[in-house]
Amino acid sequence: MNPSPSVLANDVRFTMAMSAARAERANRPTYLLIGAAVLLMVALAALLWSWQARSVAESKLSTELALGQQFVEAAQRLGDVNATPKSGPSASEPIADLGSRMQALATRARIAKETVTKLIAPASRENVRSGSAIRRKFQYTNVREPTLEPLINWLSFAVDEIPGLKVYSLTIKPDPTGWIMNVTFTRWERSDK
Repeated sequence: MNPSPSVLANDVRFTMAMSAARAERANRPTYLLIGAAVLLMVALAALLWSWQARSVAESKLSTELALGQQFVEAAQRLGDVNATPKSGPSASEPIADLGSRMQALATRARIAKETVTKLIAPASRENVRSGSAIRRKFQYTNVREPTLEPLINWLSFAVDEIPGLKVYSLTIKPDPTGWIMNVTFTRWERSDK
């Protein structure tokens, strides 16, 4: 018994439809859709990570800008103090206990105790002699402190409270553990020679 032509035609049609469906599935680019979805997820993760890094960087920047502004204001204060001449009978008298006074001012400025003990009286260097006056320089090197504020306060206290003392040179550098300051003070003193 031979199948009827309509059954054969239905079988052929069914086989062709199955073949077409198989070809369509093979030609459908699902891997591109999956790849695009994975790429989108990676891009979103990178975006979130960069947003977080940006906010941390902005926070650090604002902190450093505020610190820089404080430093500029303190430097202006020191410049203003140095611009006003010290007068009075004690402005040119030699100071015998300069080292201990500088240590006391450093303690008052809240500089760390181990740093204060290293602030021994520096040997004054006679720089310029003019008649009966001598300009002396007092140099403090490698003064270390975790924050900048005590160092600036120490400079301000020294210039304000020791008559005739001025900041001659100042270098402040950041360090991984804080700040390192090198400062040279200068003062005109009366000479008995």
